[in-house]
Amino acid sequence: MVATIQAASIWNIGIKTAAAQNMVALGFIEKQLGVTISWAEWFIAAAPYAVMMSFILYVVCMKMLPPETMEVAGGDETIRREREALGPMKPSEKKLMFISLGLLFLWVTEKTLHPLDTTTSTVIAVTLMPLPGIGIMNWKEAQARIS
Repeated sequence: MVATIQAASIWNIGIKTAAAQNMVALGFIEKQLGVTISWAEWFIAAAPYAVMMSFILYVVCMKMLPPETMEVAGGDETIRREREALGPMKPSEKKLMFISLGLLFLWVTEKTLHPLDTTTSTVIAVTLMPLPGIGIMNWKEAQARIS
C-alpha cells in the first residue's frame, strides 16, 4: 500500500493532468512567462523522471519492505471469480471508456493536430457525460459529486 501511494505521487508529477497542482503551476508559468506547455511536452519532460523514480521506489520498497509472501493463496481464483461477477461491460461503461480514450487522444495531440488546450478538451469530455443519450451520469448525480 505504501508503494501504491508513493507511485501515484510520482506519476502525479509525470503526467500533466494527474494532479491539480500541475494545473496551478502551468497557470503560473503561462501568466508569468507567457509559455504554454502541451500535454505531450510535459510528458516528454517529466515521464523520464517518473520512470526513474518508480524504479528507485521499487528497489527501496523491496529492500526495506520486502513482501511477506510471494503469492496469495487462492488469489488467481478470487480474481477470476470477481471478474466473472462483474459481467460484461455495460453500455455506459463503454461510453465512458470511449470518452476517456478520446480525451487522452486530445490531450496527447494538443498543439499538433488541433488547437484545443487541456482545459478545453477536459471540459468538453465532462460536458458529454450527463448529456441525454450518453447516460454515463445524470444531472442529479453530477450535482451530488461537485460542490
